[in-house]
Amino acid sequence: MHERMRGWSPVLLALVVSGCATTPAADDPVMIRLDQLEARLNRIEQAVQNQAAMAGQVQGLEGEMRELRGSVEEVQHDLDGTSQRQRNLYLDVDGRLQKLESSASATGSRSRRPVLSSTPKVATPAAASGPGADDPEISDRDAYQAAISLLREGHYQKAAEKFEQFLGQYPDSQFSDNAQYWYGETFYVTRKFSEALVAFQKVVANYPQSQKVPDALLKIGYCDYELGYWDAARAALTRVTSEYSDTTAAHLAQRRLEQMTGEGH
Repeated sequence: MHERMRGWSPVLLALVVSGCATTPAADDPVMIRLDQLEARLNRIEQAVQNQAAMAGQVQGLEGEMRELRGSVEEVQHDLDGTSQRQRNLYLDVDGRLQKLESSASATGSRSRRPVLSSTPKVATPAAASGPGADDPEISDRDAYQAAISLLREGHYQKAAEKFEQFLGQYPDSQFSDNAQYWYGETFYVTRKFSEALVAFQKVVANYPQSQKVPDALLKIGYCDYELGYWDAARAALTRVTSEYSDTTAAHLAQRRLEQMTGEGH
């Protein structure tokens, strides 16, 4: 076991150590999945760092990153309501994937979704104290990462404020759809399901081409479920399975639909 743990990242090592008191890492399916994700991430990161990689190789990496992101999303959904340490690991992996996707895009290969202008807008009164208000030179990427850091640290109220300010400051940023999704997550993780529902609905309404739409729809179904809106929950979850059938979100939506059927909802 000790030999196997050599070379693991500090975050993953800490997660394994913390979980040993309950379930052996070798038998824990979540830990097995995270172990596999960590190995694949290391391999992809090493390949992307090679500036001589050919366009075909980069496209292949993009395909694997899309598959990997789906696996990461499944782990994240399975960890909802669990320890802060596990949520931090997911956010860390999600951030590393975003950096990899940006690197692949910089080589000239086609991005998975259009990159919108990130030119900061003139701050409105509501966003005057938001990211970039004190320092007009701050980039939308830095402002977004600042909000993500607060979420990672468990400062959900402050993270919600920063995401809201970001959306007012940088409405056309390439990170706006993600910011809107994580804004909803700040409410979902604190069980403020009504507020989370509204935030996730805006992901679907305002960013219909975003890769976050299937996950937002899934969370809409989850929120409706928690609020007892059975018909609305079933409608949202069914939409995920029918419109995004090849996604991890569809698999999770089907599981919740089966759960609802078993409960008589």
